[in-house]
This record gives sequence, C-alpha cells and structure tokens, in this order.
Amino acid sequence: MKVTDITWDTDGEDIELPTEVEVPNDIAHDEDGRIDEDEIADYLSDEYGWCVISFSLPTDDEMIRQALIKGFQDYYEHTSAFYQGESVEDILNWLERQKPTNQDEQ
Repeated sequence: MKVTDITWDTDGEDIELPTEVEVPNDIAHDEDGRIDEDEIADYLSDEYGWCVISFSLPTDDEMIRQALIKGFQDYYEHTSAFYQGESVEDILNWLERQKPTNQDEQ
C-alpha cells in the first residue's frame, strides 16, 4: 500500500525523507484485514529513523488500482509473451477502454 503526504518530525533538521512510501500489505493491515495506521507509522519510523507526524492513506479506488498494478507487475515479471515494453499504466488504460458499452451488452 502506498502512503503519501508523509510529514516527518525531524526536530527542525533539514533532512531529505520521502513523502511517499510503499508499505508492505502484511504491515499495513491487521489480522482482520483492516488498515492499521499505528503499524504503518511504526514501520515508517523503523525504516527511516524519524517519527511520523502524519500521512495520507489511499482511497478505496486507489487501493484497487495499486493492487491491479502490483498484480500486473508480478505477473509480467514471469511472463513476457504479452508484455512488450508497455507500462502497467498503459495496460490498465487499455483494459479500461475495453469495457463494454450498453450497445455491446445487447
């Protein structure tokens, strides 16, 4: 899961830290599948050595899109028959254009 808009508590020090980080799903979600913001904050602090003041979580639509992108990336890492240099975004955009119209459904 990608968290964005990360604000770090650097005690006023001028340090370059990321504003977006991909957090592993097993850390971002608790055993019931709910997002665990405390675990995310702990992960970020452990990884970068600074406390987190705030961050933004993706919307449901963004989470679905991230999962699709991750799935495509994993699949195409092991399969090259279809993938010929197109970005995952290009493939998702192509799939979006393939949705049937009402006329196609009749």
